[in-house]
Amino acid sequence: MERFAKVLFQVSYCARILPALVLALFGSIACESIALVGRESLKLEPVELVAEVERVDSRSREIHLRPNSDRISVVGYTEDTRVIYRGREHPVENLEAGDVVAMQVKEGPAGRFQSEFLSIRQRSQDRDVSR
Repeated sequence: MERFAKVLFQVSYCARILPALVLALFGSIACESIALVGRESLKLEPVELVAEVERVDSRSREIHLRPNSDRISVVGYTEDTRVIYRGREHPVENLEAGDVVAMQVKEGPAGRFQSEFLSIRQRSQDRDVSR
């Protein structure tokens, strides 16, 4: 009889604890989904893009590009965006049509692509001289 009482106690203990464990498991899954509500969408890592500059629109702070294979054709910039050429920093507005640039592009506000760093690979003036 004592043995039967022990088994009955263990079964009743499992019957009480099992629903609590199931509830905790499903509750943690639901909380993770709720925790994502209202958060900014996950941002992708920056991508390197190499393209030829068509023009720079300083009013809208956009660089219009002629990319080789990627679909990005307009990239925004900020006052903090750095342009490097031959080890020296230059203003974004000094970019000219025909310059070949490499840049780190990431998704910015409102899904617009932005770059904080550009490297001029080849100036349009240098290409004209070498032709």
